[in-house]
Amino acid sequence: MNEIKATDYDNIEPIVAQVFLLSKIKQITNHLKAKYPLDDYFIAIPNIIIAEKDAVYCLSVTGVQAHHDEFKLVLKRIQTLSNVTQSAKVFYQNVLNRIVTSITQIMVKKVPFSHDWQSYTRIFQQLVENKIQDLIKVFDEYITRESKELTDHCITDVHFKSWAQLRILTNRYLQKNAFTSELEALKHIAFEEFIKQKISSQQLKFEKKPSKKSLEILNEFINKIKKEFKQNKQYTGCDLQQFKQILKLLQRTMLYYRCFLLQLPLYESAKELLDKIEKNNVVTVATSTGSGKSSLLPALLIAEDYVKVVVTQPRRLPCTSICRRVNETMLVNRSESKLAGWAVSGDQRDIDARIIYLTDGLLKKRLLNYKNFIKNLPDNNNKPTVFFLDEVHERSINIDLCIALFARLLTEKPEIRSKLKIIISSATLDPTVPKLFHQIPQLKVDEFAKPMLGTLCPVTKCERTNENILDLVQELCKKRQRYDQILCFVSSVSEVNQYCRLLEEISHGTISAFPLIQSQSATNQQRNIEKGSIFFSTTVAETSLTFPSLKYVIDTGKINIPVYDSTKKQTILMEMRAAESTIKQRLGRLGRTKPGEYYSLYDFKVEDQKYPKPQICQSDLVNTEFSLRKSLIKNGLDYLKQYLPDAPTSQTITSALFNLSSDYREKAQISSNDWVSIAKSLLNGYRENVFVSMKELQGKTHLFTRYSPPKQDVAVLDRQSTLSRSITSSPVSLILVRDIPEETKLKSDNILSTAQQIFSNIKIQLNNHSLSLEGSAGSVLDAELDILRQLVVEMKFTLKNTFELNKKDDHERMKRNLEGVSKMLSIFNPMKWRWAAQQQVEITVSNNTKNDECEVVIKGRDSQNKLATRETRMEVVAWIAVCKFDCRVEGGFVRDWIVGNYIARPKKDPSDWLEPGPNTKIPALNKDLVPSDLDCHLPSDKYFDIEKFLDNMHKYQIKCTVFREDWRYALLLDQIAKTGPFMMDLIEPHVALTHDRIDLDVSNLSLEKDYIKELGMRVDITHNPYAIELETIVDNIKNKRFQVLRPIDDFLQPRIDKMKSRGWTQLGQPMHVIPNPPPKYQVVIVPLPESTELYRTLVQTMKTYINNQVQVLSIKQIKNPLLEESYLAMKQLIAKQCKGENPNERELFHGTKGEAIDGILKDGFDDRYWGENFSKCKWGHGAYFADNPSVSHRYTEANPDDNTRVIYYNKVVLGNESILQVQNNDLMSAPKGYHSTHGQSPGQLDNDEYIVYRYGQALPYLRITYIG
Repeated sequence: MNEIKATDYDNIEPIVAQVFLLSKIKQITNHLKAKYPLDDYFIAIPNIIIAEKDAVYCLSVTGVQAHHDEFKLVLKRIQTLSNVTQSAKVFYQNVLNRIVTSITQIMVKKVPFSHDWQSYTRIFQQLVENKIQDLIKVFDEYITRESKELTDHCITDVHFKSWAQLRILTNRYLQKNAFTSELEALKHIAFEEFIKQKISSQQLKFEKKPSKKSLEILNEFINKIKKEFKQNKQYTGCDLQQFKQILKLLQRTMLYYRCFLLQLPLYESAKELLDKIEKNNVVTVATSTGSGKSSLLPALLIAEDYVKVVVTQPRRLPCTSICRRVNETMLVNRSESKLAGWAVSGDQRDIDARIIYLTDGLLKKRLLNYKNFIKNLPDNNNKPTVFFLDEVHERSINIDLCIALFARLLTEKPEIRSKLKIIISSATLDPTVPKLFHQIPQLKVDEFAKPMLGTLCPVTKCERTNENILDLVQELCKKRQRYDQILCFVSSVSEVNQYCRLLEEISHGTISAFPLIQSQSATNQQRNIEKGSIFFSTTVAETSLTFPSLKYVIDTGKINIPVYDSTKKQTILMEMRAAESTIKQRLGRLGRTKPGEYYSLYDFKVEDQKYPKPQICQSDLVNTEFSLRKSLIKNGLDYLKQYLPDAPTSQTITSALFNLSSDYREKAQISSNDWVSIAKSLLNGYRENVFVSMKELQGKTHLFTRYSPPKQDVAVLDRQSTLSRSITSSPVSLILVRDIPEETKLKSDNILSTAQQIFSNIKIQLNNHSLSLEGSAGSVLDAELDILRQLVVEMKFTLKNTFELNKKDDHERMKRNLEGVSKMLSIFNPMKWRWAAQQQVEITVSNNTKNDECEVVIKGRDSQNKLATRETRMEVVAWIAVCKFDCRVEGGFVRDWIVGNYIARPKKDPSDWLEPGPNTKIPALNKDLVPSDLDCHLPSDKYFDIEKFLDNMHKYQIKCTVFREDWRYALLLDQIAKTGPFMMDLIEPHVALTHDRIDLDVSNLSLEKDYIKELGMRVDITHNPYAIELETIVDNIKNKRFQVLRPIDDFLQPRIDKMKSRGWTQLGQPMHVIPNPPPKYQVVIVPLPESTELYRTLVQTMKTYINNQVQVLSIKQIKNPLLEESYLAMKQLIAKQCKGENPNERELFHGTKGEAIDGILKDGFDDRYWGENFSKCKWGHGAYFADNPSVSHRYTEANPDDNTRVIYYNKVVLGNESILQVQNNDLMSAPKGYHSTHGQSPGQLDNDEYIVYRYGQALPYLRITYIG
């Protein structure tokens, strides 16, 4: 009989014991009994006991050897089942991770970066991560449950293959529970969460409560996007194409939301309008000005997924200004690709953007001369291109021709109707325009009219019939608040310039007005709008210009229009009343940013003339006829008039016709230089258009007469004409003219006001301590003399010996002096005569010989004794500090008083101007005081004696309290004086030397000894690249403007806010001015403050692109004058070789290591050291830059001492870029015609590099030290 023994099987894994063994002990025991039975006597054999010990399990088996052998095999099969089960779990998790990794790679690396996509990706990834955890848990429970059921087979079947069964179960589970379906649901949940975070939660933060209607419209738009996302199959899947479509969906959603944020009136009707545009070929839009047609509707069309929107404007400035406003309001980050671009004649920007603003003249040119302009329009899922003709109410020739050309295309080529939609828009629309399109067969046309949409803010109308415009402007200046703007509409350019000049003369230079006219560049117009408060304008300001703070509009109701007389062949500039549509446009300038007031100076009924006469009906059409005939149409106005809303008369068209054969057209382009024959032919064929100098006819020089005898017209050349000559030069002999401009003379009462009537009564006003008398000269003189007599007061004091008897020496000396003076009163005569002559002050001196005293009586106006002011006393102190103690005065006193002559006083009494300061010992002045205090730097070459300085103060009866600190003397002066106290800082020279940065250009002025009549600069900023001259700073102070000269941080921002609160205006963006290093040094570096926006942006960019663990230790700004000079020279040279003189300057990263770190700092990007082996570089021998810091990071190397790395942030002039996708490591320079190489790696969208090959093409700007 076999021996029965008990054996312990230790170290059984808990998962094997708990999942598979505990519940199967009985089955295993029965299997052993059945396979190796024993006598009935051994009923308890075999026996298995399981126990837990130290987190592991132990099995004790009692039985014969056969039982033990079989148990070992069973245990091995169960352990295999457990291992395979765990492997199945890991396999399933890896499958999910591979899918997620692939999707993440697409979402992060391949989809174009944007902040909206970054937010969506983050939400989606978090959802996927949570979902994976849930799925893993479910699968673990499933596979564990199935494995348990397989345990019986492991026990009884010696050939059972658990791995095969589990593979089948796993594959079946993956097929039945596909993760991709889960991902689709997660994409929609992520979209919902994105909307919740970006839109829904933001509604709690609105400063102004949005209207209920606009919220409803926003929700409708969002619901439409959600529906499209769920139902459209193009969003189904997790490939690159689907994610790009989701990105577009996010962008469209955010466009709807950002349009909503503007709270423009048109938004509430946007759904109705967009439905009309969707269902029709042509839609006319007539809404009130300021409703959002020009800026809101194009963005909404892009949100509706129209691939391209082309918007016309009548002038250049609206194209650029509206484009800028759309980009600012519709984009969160400037680094994102622009939504809008613009194109005008000779210039363009971001032309590939989805919204393009261009002048109507440029659109007309393309419609006339580009054969495939319409044919080549992009198509986007049957969403056509939209042509948006804006400000049609002006009815210029270009606008009417654009309308006619579109009407012709839609009539003659019906097949293009699916490729374009046309919107015709204005605040006021002549019904002839929609009527034209209604006449085209089978064309879908609709009208959208909401003339009463209103404005964001209320507008009040005020009638001031026939009031003088300059008087009204001065009246409004007295009541307007700070930053309020006044816009005046007048009829002509000459009136604009004249009123600007007269207003400055009448106000003695205290009021300045800016002109807004058509001939100004867009830059000048925009600069005037930003810095000015009062404007005189022609029709140029009627449309599309938004003033930042327009409060008042004054309208003369007049316009000057050039009208062509076809019988006289003359264009006469006629002053006409403005039509109702024009008046509405002018009124619509108000109410956009604040409540407004509209002042009408006209006396006619506005509604009598609804619309202006189209310019095409009252202009010389020779140029128009010529442009039509030489275009692809090859026909003139006689053909095109059928498509015009309002056609010119047949007589006007006939006078513009010229029917030349193609042969003559070709010969007309041949240069013969036979000017005699040319002159004779002109005189013969165009004698009515030829003017001859009267000098040639023995008449007056510089007068011209028409050659045609019946007409005795005499003309002069305009001064602006290029044909004009000086009075001493001979005039041009022969002039061929097209028309003759004439201007109506200005009425005399529009130039100078008539003399005021003489009033017999006197009007007396006391305002701000100033007494004014108004009335007849004789009465005013009598009243003035009487008032002055009443102002005379008498002051008495006695010259006596004030020394006590115990001070014997002083008492005796004073006694002798008084005795001598009392006997020689004539000694006072020169003083008496001087005061009587200069100040009309009478001084009487009488003596008392008994006491040897003198009594002095002074009779004069009390104000004569109070000429001293706080500012003059500050001048005295400054003069003493500079001239006697070699100090240097700088800062606010030089700016506010010496240059600007600005004064501001708190409403409090001077005794209350002092307030507790941050230093408990030293008081502070009220912040409203201007000038505030004196800042002085003590001399560095001589000792400053504070006691002697105080003695000098005492001589001028200026009392002073001194507070001593380590780095300065703080002086409180005139604390109890009636003029008011002021402070003075006397800064130690060693501290002054550390002040090498300056906050504002207007605070950079100083005064010093030997140059007291000249202004100096504390920090020299006249050199390149800043080039800020002293005259520029003085002009800025005079006009209360300032330029920030260093990065804005938490210390500088309060100073800027303080300047703005005082009425100063900040110019442009901050400049980062660093003074040149000392002569013996080549370079200086200064820390960039961590609180600046640039610092924070760079840190975030580094973390985003390299990794979130990057630790930026410092960012330092570099000043290397030699490198700057070479860079500026190269920049100017390259600019001249580029289109529009745009040097294509970029700010890019450059990673480096080792000795190159200091080498770049001192010597820049020296082409002698570009790469240790430049032949191995991808695009040859050059300096490599990137806009992605992770690319530059690959070129860096950790410092073995502190593990730091260095990346330079640089200004790089790229000029014309050669884009290369194939590597070429043999390049030694950019290809011919290019200045740089833009290297692209296919399939790696964020891996672009920019290579320059010439020294001076890049300038190290910032040095970034980091660990990562």
